[in-house]
Amino acid sequence: MALQLAKAAGRPPRESPSCSPSGCARSAGVEAVEIAGPGFLNFRLDAGAAGELARAVVAAGAAYGRTDTLAGKNLNLEFVSANPTGPLHLGHTRWAAVGDALGRILTAAGAKVTREFYINDAGNQMEKFGRSLMLRANGQDVPEGLYEGVYVQHLADQIVAADPEILKLPEEEQVNAFRKAGYALQLRLQQESLEKFRTHFDVWFPELTLHESGEVERVADRLRDKGHVFEKDGATWLRTTDFGDDKDRVIVRSNGERTYFAADCAYYLDKRDRASRRASTCSARTTTATSGAQGPRACAGDDPERDIRRPHRPVREDDQKRRGGQAVQAHRQHDHPRTT
Repeated sequence: MALQLAKAAGRPPRESPSCSPSGCARSAGVEAVEIAGPGFLNFRLDAGAAGELARAVVAAGAAYGRTDTLAGKNLNLEFVSANPTGPLHLGHTRWAAVGDALGRILTAAGAKVTREFYINDAGNQMEKFGRSLMLRANGQDVPEGLYEGVYVQHLADQIVAADPEILKLPEEEQVNAFRKAGYALQLRLQQESLEKFRTHFDVWFPELTLHESGEVERVADRLRDKGHVFEKDGATWLRTTDFGDDKDRVIVRSNGERTYFAADCAYYLDKRDRASRRASTCSARTTTATSGAQGPRACAGDDPERDIRRPHRPVREDDQKRRGGQAVQAHRQHDHPRTT
């Protein structure tokens, strides 16, 4: 406080009344208060205060720290949400730890928390995954742009061992079959890894269901009623700039294709139907989780400040580590970090 008031008061922080330890030192359980540095206050508790805290913790048992602040609230907490195309890396486990801790805190505050993992099992990356497995299974090299990690060979070997006849299928049918089998194997491995990490999910939500149910196709109609959908250059757009986004977003391209952003919106609308508040956190997975993109939520009729909580996230060091003084970026198409 003293540091914040110093400039306005025109005096050094240590001379500010808010930096005076006199009043604080008279508080029960406080042995001493000392000024340190430019204007900090260091509190030293007496032995009795520490003992009383220990007694209170033991007496309360499992109820210690629990409140009813959020009693009656249904919260949807989505986190990690990695693509089912490769092993989890350290960045994913960081979000698992943060998301799980947040879920425990919200539960302790009385909320009913549903922990959710969004499975990106639709789109081009799944086709690339299936083709990578097919090529490895047939002893062929995987070209750049597909999944080149050693784990791909391991998965391909498992699939062939379980179903040798898969190699007799025409090429495109092989790709489809390897995609389905590889998806099932890789998702199970991710689930096992997270359980070993003691991170439990109540819901594993496949993106593909949004496409199969027609929810992605209905996004424009659902949001149009709110007045933020418009047509331009033959495409259908969502005017997210009304709510702080840096640009408006395309929902349907001029060729009629739905964008990845449309699937994100469909997923958010689905969650919106299932919970009183959403806390889409701890994964930089979706477009709607990027900086300044609270727009889709607001366009759906929600108050982003009230209905959605997305904790501040550092720059996506999800995958920025350091090795030998160089930045190392974990790349989901490889089973080892890639130096950049």
